[in-house]
Amino acid sequence: MSEASSRGRDDSSKNRDSSKTAVWSDEEKLLYVKLLKRFGNDYSKFTKFFKKSKSESQIKNFYMNNKVKGLGFDKMIKQWESS
Repeated sequence: MSEASSRGRDDSSKNRDSSKTAVWSDEEKLLYVKLLKRFGNDYSKFTKFFKKSKSESQIKNFYMNNKVKGLGFDKMIKQWESS
């Protein structure tokens, strides 16, 4: 067991890109819905569009959080279609 894991510390944070933010702007949310309609759950394709702001894990988590919590994918889709 490594020294870090024996202390219960997660060293994976060293590999995270600090330029990526967990906050999703309205524009990013609408782009997400557009990409979801286009690519389904092939999140690796999403990363090309969010490469400067979101990791693939953040993209997957956004879907799961919104799907599970019911935070309005339907509303986002209607907004996107009307714009």
